[in-house]
Amino acid sequence: MSEENKKPFCARPFYELSMMHDGSVQPCCLLDDYPIGNIKDSSMEELWNCEKIMALREEFISGNISTCAKKIKNKQCHKYYEVFEKDIVKEVVQELPPQKLDLRLNGKCNIECIMCTVWRGPNGVYDQSTFWSEGPEKVFPFLKHIDLLGGEPFVQRDTFKLIDEVTKTNKDCFWSITTNGNWSFTKKIKDSLNLIKLDTITISVDSIFPDTYLKIRKKGNYSQLIKNINDLLKYRDERKSFRIKLDFCVQRLNYHEIFAFIDFCKKKNLDHSFIFLFDPNVFCVLEERDVDLSKYLDKLLEELKTSGNEQLQQIIIPIEEYFLRK
Repeated sequence: MSEENKKPFCARPFYELSMMHDGSVQPCCLLDDYPIGNIKDSSMEELWNCEKIMALREEFISGNISTCAKKIKNKQCHKYYEVFEKDIVKEVVQELPPQKLDLRLNGKCNIECIMCTVWRGPNGVYDQSTFWSEGPEKVFPFLKHIDLLGGEPFVQRDTFKLIDEVTKTNKDCFWSITTNGNWSFTKKIKDSLNLIKLDTITISVDSIFPDTYLKIRKKGNYSQLIKNINDLLKYRDERKSFRIKLDFCVQRLNYHEIFAFIDFCKKKNLDHSFIFLFDPNVFCVLEERDVDLSKYLDKLLEELKTSGNEQLQQIIIPIEEYFLRK
């Protein structure tokens, strides 16, 4: 079968559970419209082979994809998990536990981003479940990767509890942590990070300009962010074993700053990624009537051609789809 006609396949439903701060569980972080259950009502073992996730696996095995069809078309998100296809068993029923947890333990956060609702969410939901009793025996020892998000992980006690619990039985698990960078890099945090194999620390910034940053990331501290980026760069140089990535959520207030953001990352020797904001649509750049999207798209395509920066596709594809719908 030619590459063009090849059916897309995503390894995520065969590899991970995505667990939200309110206890809801999904096959991946993008499928918030396809919850498979709640940790308050079911164990991880039950959720891992529940009817809905098995139905999704069957879609990918058969090639008759409906649940993820739109997201695959708009985001090409399945391609990010191609590397894990060698590690999975392509069976509807998984005999082994998940190899990865995409985990948000609490909504607690120290800033209030305009496009986010997580900071308004509940805390302590996982204490009301079997997560902490089931995990050390049936899940944590078998994990290859934990992707920890928030709220803000570094202001939550559960982050440090999780590190302690997982490292008791599994020191080989790789960790990725997404943070807003609005905290001090204390000895306590450094000591905890020294216990784990760090893969990536992703810092969500959304702007490298103070005025825009504070409009989007309300209650944020731009000076603290920059200091923390520099502190983490020094720590990366000490360990030489993980990468630091800056994340940029493209929206109406910052879409024009992406090229300056790319330059900033190059100068700091930082990886970068883009997320195109669709919802809430009041902040979506596609709703910005004062923007010449055609000219903006041309600039993006020229930059892609010149630099080969594939991350730009995260912005280009939604805009191209927008024009196709018009």
